Amino acid sequence: MQVKHYECVGAANLWELGKAIQELAKHGYVVEFYRVTAQGDELYHSAIMSCPSGEEDQPNEGRSENFRFSMVGIQKGETIVFKNDESKKAFVLDDKKIVFEGEEMTLTSAARKIRGGKYSTGTRWWTYNGETLDALRRRIT
Repeated sequence: MQVKHYECVGAANLWELGKAIQELAKHGYVVEFYRVTAQGDELYHSAIMSCPSGEEDQPNEGRSENFRFSMVGIQKGETIVFKNDESKKAFVLDDKKIVFEGEEMTLTSAARKIRGGKYSTGTRWWTYNGETLDALRRRIT
């Protein structure tokens, strides 16, 4: 089970906390604990959320730069393979898009299509030379 803990101080930051909770709820997270306490003149907000599914189905921990094939040296026209089904292949169309089953789409939309609409971080589901694009990016950048 993956758990996320959010904290913020002040009413202005409560809006950001609420948006984070709302976004993660779309992906199966549930609020297990929410607390507001006073610290001086400020209110201290805290939320703990968890999701029972596997790590691969979760949004990224921190927002990293959007993936581009050029950041890992993959050229237009090269083939990538779906991690759990090597019969599912796509071709790199440009720096951000692929062609999968004859359609132009993003890595994420193709992964969601294969996985029946489940939340999918595309770079965690597509591989190049046997390595996920996510792992390749972390290794190279």
